[in-house]
Amino acid sequence: MVYGPIWTLLVSMISSLFPSNLFFQLLILRLILLIVLVTLIALAILIVRQFAPPWAFPAFIALAWQPLLLIQTVNTAHSDILIGFTVLLGLFLICRRHYFKGFISLWLGVLIKYTPLLIIPLGIKFIFSRENVRKGVKILIPIVLAMIFLTLIAYFPFGYNIFQFKKFGHQSQLFAYTSLPPIPFWLITIGEVISGIDIHKELLLRNWQIPWWSFENPPVSLVNIVRILSLIIFLLFYFWLLFKPFGDEKDFFRRGFWVFAIYLLIASFWFMAWYLIWLMPLAVVSGLGLTLITLG
Repeated sequence: MVYGPIWTLLVSMISSLFPSNLFFQLLILRLILLIVLVTLIALAILIVRQFAPPWAFPAFIALAWQPLLLIQTVNTAHSDILIGFTVLLGLFLICRRHYFKGFISLWLGVLIKYTPLLIIPLGIKFIFSRENVRKGVKILIPIVLAMIFLTLIAYFPFGYNIFQFKKFGHQSQLFAYTSLPPIPFWLITIGEVISGIDIHKELLLRNWQIPWWSFENPPVSLVNIVRILSLIIFLLFYFWLLFKPFGDEKDFFRRGFWVFAIYLLIASFWFMAWYLIWLMPLAVVSGLGLTLITLG
């Protein structure tokens, strides 16, 4: 299972309602995602009006007239708008000290697509930056129990079988020039130039799949060296963002933006344009600078 159980269940339920009508399946799915998109924009504007009221209208234009956001949500029906919404809502609720609701929103995002897991430690750090250790632990215990309960409920229709994640492991081995983010692409290009190793033939032979932690020949070794270097760079930035003291409330959203940004730029290894949807609402809430970076 490449996607989380909630997205899989949603698509399956829509398919069951119209088993022989692809048009209605896509129509219902697109309408649901359109409603989420409108709600996301409304939530982002609500947050912006609390932080910087004069920025509210430009923020609305930046989201509502963003071609990538509209095309990849309404036209191609990607699930990433749900990630953008659950993360933005989660960070907003945590920021307002509605910790339980905020983490549940983030966890629903995890059960749609696993990448919001990267935001969970940021939320935990935020709690301990605002509350003492004893109170922070007391807050987290029911949150963790609720996450476990939701996970069990969401995976119940699929059975609790570790083999359902086999496809996810299969995808994690993909390594293709066309889907590499900038940093691994530059590293692999520099590595090929310096070493004289051509990995293209090896990638074709293996159908673009290179097993992790394998160093059986020079091309495979080069790919995994690039992977390891990329992960090290990502983790250095990630832990710097995690342990750096928080500033104002807007800094919390800005930090969430950069967590996703460095993941996509450095460590995703399977970069698609619609993943930028995760960044857009966080950028708009964070201010003009990050909005211009994302739109650019």
